[in-house]
Amino acid sequence: MVMAHRRFCIHRFVIAGCIMAAGFLAAARADAESSQSRVQCKISSGGPPDLVIKVCNEVIQFGHEIGSRLAGAYISRARAYRVKGEYDRAIADLSQALKNDPGNVLAMHSRGVAYSDKQDYDRAIADYTEALWLAPRDATLFNDRARAYERKAQYDRAIADYSEVIRIAPRPAAALKDRCYVRAISGRELPQALEDCNEALRLIPRDISAFERRALTYVRLGRYDKAIVDYNLVLKFVSTNAAALYGRGVAKKKTGDEYGGDADIAAARLIRPDIVEELIRFGVK
Repeated sequence: MVMAHRRFCIHRFVIAGCIMAAGFLAAARADAESSQSRVQCKISSGGPPDLVIKVCNEVIQFGHEIGSRLAGAYISRARAYRVKGEYDRAIADLSQALKNDPGNVLAMHSRGVAYSDKQDYDRAIADYTEALWLAPRDATLFNDRARAYERKAQYDRAIADYSEVIRIAPRPAAALKDRCYVRAISGRELPQALEDCNEALRLIPRDISAFERRALTYVRLGRYDKAIVDYNLVLKFVSTNAAALYGRGVAKKKTGDEYGGDADIAAARLIRPDIVEELIRFGVK
């Protein structure tokens, strides 16, 4: 009886040990799968959006990640949703990321971008502003907030933010031409606008968009001959640039070339009537 009982106990102990070992193996396997999915979610974040969503779904659904790691999966999936144009889903994921990691500047910034994609500029600005409290020297945040202010026609604030980008960034050619453009369309600080575009072209001498913005500035300054020279250069590279065609048309008419000006303006209207109407609203006519 004693031997039988001992064998029975040993048998139960072995079974219990096997069950525990199986449990440990299953847990280890699950951890490995979760870790692999997390790595793939991160690596794939710039890949095909449907693949990113699939891999990041696995990370989120495993339920093994918390805090910043889980936030990272939501951020990656949100980026994929943005690529697909599913902005509400992206915003929802980024809000979840912020619940798991409240101080995550990338999540806050990305949600601002998604709001901008939806043309909800007030919420975008709120997110950019909050992110800037945490990252006060982030030039990209200032740049994105400047664009949102520009879309809301809050030109003074846009100029102020582009000025911060220019102060912070080591080579701020893009911000210089953007500030040039805002000054030109708003009709304010036009000599400074010309300086901005000239400096942008000094930094990047063949930047066609900087030539286009300088041409617009010349139009606003009444220096139509110089505007035509810059517009000719732009149209040499992109003959269907509606904004350049319209601007050159206006400049030609101002110099007395009514026929050439009307032809350019008509061509611009055929290509992009919306950009023509936008420039007219800005006072370019």
